[in-house]
Amino acid sequence: MDLDYILRKTDKEEFNLNCKDYGKVLRPTSIESKWIEEKFKLETPIGVIYFSPEPPGLQVSFRGSSDSEDYSGSKEYAKKICQEILESIEIHTGEKGEIVEL
Repeated sequence: MDLDYILRKTDKEEFNLNCKDYGKVLRPTSIESKWIEEKFKLETPIGVIYFSPEPPGLQVSFRGSSDSEDYSGSKEYAKKICQEILESIEIHTGEKGEIVEL
């Protein structure tokens, strides 16, 4: 099962977040992760999390560790990870945000 979300400001606009800061800001606190800069992705024990700036926000996609695997975490855990990343963005930018399930 693959999952996708948008993280955006509460006014439905994009965060003022420079892609150069992604590696330090887009990190969940509850799981180990390795940032892969050239792909805007995190490798985690439960799969890969991809990030893509898509107006009106930042798309967060949960995928399996390989093309033949699905994301192995639950939908609830994906939302928890999104919440942790959103909180980090809010602290970094000073802007309030929301999670939108796609």
